[in-house]
Amino acid sequence: MGLGLVRPSGTALVFAGLMSACAPVTDIRLRAVATANDGSETFRGEIHGPAYGDGVLTLKSAAGVTCVGTYSHHSQAGGTGEFTCSDTRKGVFEFQTKGFSAKGTGTLEGKPFTFRVGRAI
Repeated sequence: MGLGLVRPSGTALVFAGLMSACAPVTDIRLRAVATANDGSETFRGEIHGPAYGDGVLTLKSAAGVTCVGTYSHHSQAGGTGEFTCSDTRKGVFEFQTKGFSAKGTGTLEGKPFTFRVGRAI
């Protein structure tokens, strides 16, 4: 007796599709833009991590300054983060999320900035 192919039923395929659609998003990459409030500097890059949890961000300015940091969601509504730049400046920020978008404010060595992530760009 040979091994036969088992074809899943239509119900099994629909169930599998629903389960994959409901699975949590565990790894996302979204574009990010941060701009000094006085317009003197703009950074572009991305965030990388789970939809809700801790992740990393990498940004680079037109002048070649690279900033790398981390963020944490404190709730599904938002969180906070911090970063250090290649020119030794440090910054902190807080953000509010809505779906796969975020908006926030922060400071870079005391200089205020705003930023947008994902669909908010």
